[in-house]
Amino acid sequence: NIDFDDINEDGDGYGIGGSLAVHRNVHLLAQYQDVDLGGDRDASAASFGAGINYALRPGLDVVARLSYISAELDSRRRGDRDENGYGFEAGLRTMINPQLELNGGMRYVDVFDDNTSVFIGALYDVVPNLALGGDLEFSNDITGVFLKARYYFRGL
Repeated sequence: NIDFDDINEDGDGYGIGGSLAVHRNVHLLAQYQDVDLGGDRDASAASFGAGINYALRPGLDVVARLSYISAELDSRRRGDRDENGYGFEAGLRTMINPQLELNGGMRYVDVFDDNTSVFIGALYDVVPNLALGGDLEFSNDITGVFLKARYYFRGL
């Protein structure tokens, strides 16, 4: 669920994304999101980029990511708006115990308008390769609540 304060709209949608480690401390990432804003408005965004992670101590990493973003706002009455931009995020993630990961940080996105937000989240490993969790994201323009599932492809 996402609430866009500047256009006084909120909506529900879905997203799918993934990351692939190309080195112990470097990963590639891609993501797609689609949100139905009700009535005649939809928003979607696709992004890809790269990130780094560095262990500060066992079980505590700092993570930074840079992404290229292509976004689209569709409205049957007002026409479509497309724009490209970028995003940057930095944060920490920590393993509280072998099943529970907590994370948080800041995210900056410059598409249509610039927006800086803070996020917090958690993931719980329910079985060896599957984790369930959620995120909360807050800024002056957007408030988001995200439920998520993560599948780990191991041994490939």
